[in-house]
Amino acid sequence: MAMEDIASPYIWHSEYWARVLSQIENNKLPHALLFSGPVGVGKAKFGIALAHLLLCQQPKEGIACGRCKSCLLNKSDTHPDFQPIGLEDKAKAIKIDQIRSLNSFMSKTPQQGGYRVVLINPCNAMNVNAANALLKTLEEPGSNSLLILVTDQINSVVPTIRSRCQHIAFTTPNHQEGLAWLGNIIPNSDEANTLLTLSGGSPLKALAIRESGELELRHDIARDLTAILHKKSHSMAVAESWKNHDIEQVLLWWQRLLNDTIRSMINPIGDAQDNVTKGLVMVLLGHTSTTSIFMLLDDLTKALQLARSSANPNQQLLLEHLLNRWSQLPNL
Repeated sequence: MAMEDIASPYIWHSEYWARVLSQIENNKLPHALLFSGPVGVGKAKFGIALAHLLLCQQPKEGIACGRCKSCLLNKSDTHPDFQPIGLEDKAKAIKIDQIRSLNSFMSKTPQQGGYRVVLINPCNAMNVNAANALLKTLEEPGSNSLLILVTDQINSVVPTIRSRCQHIAFTTPNHQEGLAWLGNIIPNSDEANTLLTLSGGSPLKALAIRESGELELRHDIARDLTAILHKKSHSMAVAESWKNHDIEQVLLWWQRLLNDTIRSMINPIGDAQDNVTKGLVMVLLGHTSTTSIFMLLDDLTKALQLARSSANPNQQLLLEHLLNRWSQLPNL
């Protein structure tokens, strides 16, 4: 990744960035920062930008210069005083050996002088042993060191870790600000507006939806769900056809569909929803009870938690159960 892409925060981070700069200037930067917020608002990039700033030898106007020795090392991902930690390969958990490596790293003298920085993303993926091992570093951080933890699921971060970090809760930018940024990448304003709405206001997630073909996936899922409601397809067959889909992505979209339906019982359906989703919401409206929708929504939330855990659930059986519940919703 090019240096100019990672050395500074996004424009909608200005308030958070100003707060951190003030702490640096007044020598009040904590030893541990916890960044939480929705997917796609740039929390990790903010953390990387902060790490680069602290390691930069010639910062300029509150950001890393991009030209000094430290910045060049960061650009090539070889800076000896910066250690990012994340999920390895296809692992679902950050393991204790990774945290032990972090503890050893933090105990050493910085090779370039200045700070030692560790960024853990997603920190909620640490297993119990890893989280316990991290507590030692949080309790005895050492001088000129910063631990940055990033998560999309703040409630999954254990309280003993949360309480030892200064928390910054990121939010989505306002719609016009996000749309203006997306407009530099997506020239079609209608497409940008739809993607930003579907992403829940997260600009980076909007781009990911566009690049991943998720819109097409949403249309396929909506088609199958509609077929089940009209008794034109069976839950087992649909679950089988979905076996190669990303289950987390499927469950998140399904949740959004039900949330849209609940909102539409109070307010008209928003114009930014794609036509297929809007059509499925219309099918549900007037044909099922709010209680039934809330019960299925609760099941989806539990299924999503299970899918995100290290339990490795049987995807086929999980989807069959949810689709059976779905088939019982309306009386068409």
